[in-house]
Amino acid sequence: MLAKDFYSIISSDESTTNFLISKNLVANNENAECIKCGSAMNLYLRKERGKERRVLRCKRKGCQTTQTLRKDNAFWTYIDKNGRLNSGLSLSQQLELVFYWTQGLSNKTIMSLTGRSSNTVCDWMNLCRDIPLKMFEKRNKFGGPDVIIQVEKRDKQTLYDIIKREVILGSIIHSDGWPAYNGIAQYGFTHNTVNHSENFVDPLTQAHTQRIESLWRPLRLKVVKNMCGTSPDLLPRYLMETWWRGINKSDLFNAFLRDMVEVFV
Repeated sequence: MLAKDFYSIISSDESTTNFLISKNLVANNENAECIKCGSAMNLYLRKERGKERRVLRCKRKGCQTTQTLRKDNAFWTYIDKNGRLNSGLSLSQQLELVFYWTQGLSNKTIMSLTGRSSNTVCDWMNLCRDIPLKMFEKRNKFGGPDVIIQVEKRDKQTLYDIIKREVILGSIIHSDGWPAYNGIAQYGFTHNTVNHSENFVDPLTQAHTQRIESLWRPLRLKVVKNMCGTSPDLLPRYLMETWWRGINKSDLFNAFLRDMVEVFV
């Protein structure tokens, strides 16, 4: 999505709400029922502390109970690391943070664009990474007959556990001559090796590991740069974020909203 199109969406609370309703990311008044009396509800503009916020309000006279549009999506009303309900931002302000995260902007740049504090931006960026984390947990195995998988050096047990968990039986695995790779074929894979002391590409099998090596080196530098100043415990989240971005290159913002439905709604 182009920036100009996004800014038109968040130009007002109403347009943001309508956009999120269209994406099934907030409650729709067409099928909402009052939690007290079960009556139908309408969208209603409520003024609170000098701010206007759209809510659902019961149509029944004498009830008129209100509910937040965010009630069916925990992403918009998340509990922060201190156990506090962190929903002080409007939906437009929250969606703006999401958009900047999908564009890969640094925390410092997002702080400058939004005027939000370092803690607020950091909390929301970590929350955004919950989407890649949950989608990674739902991923399917990759590979298959005649599909080549290249692997990096690992100890034997770690390598075998990863291959059996992640790779479809019958896949073709390319590796170098690291001794830990011996025995891969017995698990139902075709295993071709390349001796790097002699060739970069094996002349008989055409086996090579150039792609995984070219991907892994810059990935390590990028992840380390993005993690600057953060806990090493967050490394898996950054790796999963990189994986998610890699499979959703065309339109990260809409991909994020699509996956949010699966994770939070």
